[in-house]
Amino acid sequence: MDDLASITDHQVLLPELFRRLADHVRLFGPALDCFPVYLAGEGEQFHVPEREKAIRGLQHLVEVTGDTVRMTRPIEEVVLVEK
Repeated sequence: MDDLASITDHQVLLPELFRRLADHVRLFGPALDCFPVYLAGEGEQFHVPEREKAIRGLQHLVEVTGDTVRMTRPIEEVVLVEK
């Protein structure tokens, strides 16, 4: 990730995932290799169509390759559980 424009101007992310990514970059810098672990620690819950029970941890929705974070599910399929 070169700058925040890559996640503010060009891509669609869940707002919660965007906040977690911005917090991670602020706390740990631009290296994303530990981002899934960071997401696991936050414990947000969400639903996807084929699962009856909520899934815990946004790390189940992302794939990190180098400096790229991609959602593995279309945003339309993800419903976050409000705390």
